[in-house]
Amino acid sequence: MPDNTLSLLNVFDLPPEQREILLHLTRKGPTAPPALAALLSMDADAVDQALQALMNVNKVRINSQGEAE
Repeated sequence: MPDNTLSLLNVFDLPPEQREILLHLTRKGPTAPPALAALLSMDADAVDQALQALMNVNKVRINSQGEAE
């Protein structure tokens, strides 16, 4: 069974885009994907792919307001 808990070591194992997004969400709270792209100077497609990968392992979810959290 995969480890879905969040720890510092797990964060370091993530690809850079996923790590940046996860750290932003942890520090700043729920953020819409377009805002993540702008705030992190990332391409919108890269943000979408990183969020999907994080959702696939239950690290983030999209809330009812359309924000990643």
